[in-house]
Amino acid sequence: MARERQVPFQKIQEACKTTGFSMYFLRKGCLDGTVPHVKSGSTYYINVPALLRRLGATTEEPEGSGTGERAAKVTDISAAGRKRA
Repeated sequence: MARERQVPFQKIQEACKTTGFSMYFLRKGCLDGTVPHVKSGSTYYINVPALLRRLGATTEEPEGSGTGERAAKVTDISAAGRKRA
């Protein structure tokens, strides 16, 4: 099983494959500032780990939460937007 190297900054087309978001969503988010990115010339590079953290779709523990309780982990991006009962 070959393991791909994870690159934090990806072009929109690559980030689309990695995250499952549409190219339209990522482009629009870059233009309105809701998607963390860097622009080099006319190319947008999406900061994929920061985007997933912002959406709450990573399995990483938040640093310094201070509450003592473990945050609920979300491993499925589609479940990140759903409300919990």
